Amino acid sequence: MTTKEIYAAGSPFRQVQHLRHNLHLTENDLADATGASTRTVRRWSGAEAELSAPRYAERIDDLHAVVAELEDSLTAKGIRQWLRARNRSLSGARPIELLCEGKFEPVYEAACAFRDGEYL
Repeated sequence: MTTKEIYAAGSPFRQVQHLRHNLHLTENDLADATGASTRTVRRWSGAEAELSAPRYAERIDDLHAVVAELEDSLTAKGIRQWLRARNRSLSGARPIELLCEGKFEPVYEAACAFRDGEYL
């Protein structure tokens, strides 16, 4: 399944599995993007584990949407770098930190701009 197909299915468990195993995002990456502890993220890897708070499910959904826009342009390593690097189109903020704060729209717009070749 592609990231976009998994995103459309809407299962936070599947999204976490895809982000971890197919795109090689670490427990720390998911923790930083959601505000959850790494221990909580580790529990999400269990069989059909429930995300313990609705905001975590929302943050995973947001992260998954951003990654879906980037995966045709970047490798898994490139996506991790893009998420953690300061971004000019986000006034120097790191996308992963903005996602944690619930600021999905500007990160999504920056990902779409990158996908479309607007690097500044």
